[in-house]
Amino acid sequence: MRRIFSLGMIVATLLSGVVVGAPAAHAADTYRLQFAHSSKCLDVPGKSKDNGVQLIQYTCNGGTNQNWYLDYATTRDGISYYRIRNQNSGKCVNVAGNSSADGAHIIQWTCGAYNNEYFAFVANDVVGDPWSWVMAYHSRKVLNVQGASTANSAKVIQWTKYYQHNSYLKYF
Repeated sequence: MRRIFSLGMIVATLLSGVVVGAPAAHAADTYRLQFAHSSKCLDVPGKSKDNGVQLIQYTCNGGTNQNWYLDYATTRDGISYYRIRNQNSGKCVNVAGNSSADGAHIIQWTCGAYNNEYFAFVANDVVGDPWSWVMAYHSRKVLNVQGASTANSAKVIQWTKYYQHNSYLKYF
């Protein structure tokens, strides 16, 4: 069962932005994550189930490799963080090597209690609802499409928060 939520449902103040709570997780609910600049979805290429596969953007098609569970993980400073777990592989979105560097690869990895696989949905005053940054717990950097590419199979990386549409996503 797919449930639709507005990002504006749960709001708290954070620095220059607004933290947006992901919907209450229900075991059967999956979501797609779509980038604002390309209208493409976060995707596990080739429906891979392997650890370490770099995530990409790809035309939204509703495949299980584009469906994600949002599993509550922890709260820090009043911000809720989630594991973003793929429906097909059962693996979680992860910042490779626990890196805090700009350009670090966003991969899938076996889910665990790793700070580099906890993410918060953070809105800002420029783009607004339903778009938000997806911010990593350990680095405070956000998911981003490398080089602002709009092509299928463009790599997803982490990057410092900035006001560019290749780092805004919505879930639906």
